[in-house]
Amino acid sequence: MMIPTFAVDLMCIKPTDEGMGRLARLFSLLLMEKAGFDVGRYVSVGRLCERHAAAYYEALNACT
Repeated sequence: MMIPTFAVDLMCIKPTDEGMGRLARLFSLLLMEKAGFDVGRYVSVGRLCERHAAAYYEALNACT
């Protein structure tokens, strides 16, 4: 639960109109690897977020 919470908190910092999405996904991937998940080896988290952008942003907006 700490990794997605960190990502949402980071996404709330919006120095630009596009926010911190890429950086949040990069940190999430790093934190998942440090926690022992090899998700980056098999799945591109960035591509999944791009492919399901509407649902991704809807879920983020529901958290804030």
